[in-house]
Amino acid sequence: MPIGPAWGTCTDTAALAAPTSPLTRPTPAPPRSTSHARPPHNSHTQSPQCCYGNFTAAVAGGIDFVDLAGKTQGKDAPAFGDASHKTTLNGFPFHFTSDANRAAFDADPWTYAPAWGGF
Repeated sequence: MPIGPAWGTCTDTAALAAPTSPLTRPTPAPPRSTSHARPPHNSHTQSPQCCYGNFTAAVAGGIDFVDLAGKTQGKDAPAFGDASHKTTLNGFPFHFTSDANRAAFDADPWTYAPAWGGF
């Protein structure tokens, strides 16, 4: 079956009418609505669009992200910190297993915090 210069342009009209033809162009998706746009990342609102709005519970259940940085994915289990070694980042509490890990996090938090503020 010959194909014309543009995607889906076919000179065989029978093939164009056949719904199972691999040359038929898929129906385009409708335009995305902007009425459900997410708020900016740093707007700490309690809206349904906010991915995490609890500022009292430790991020990720209290995983020590400094300790996690030295682990092998799929092999080593994460260590959980406690409130005695705690700091905050943008209002979110992070727990650590030691004061040394807390200090390392405080010195450069975005080296250890989940990427793109994913907490």
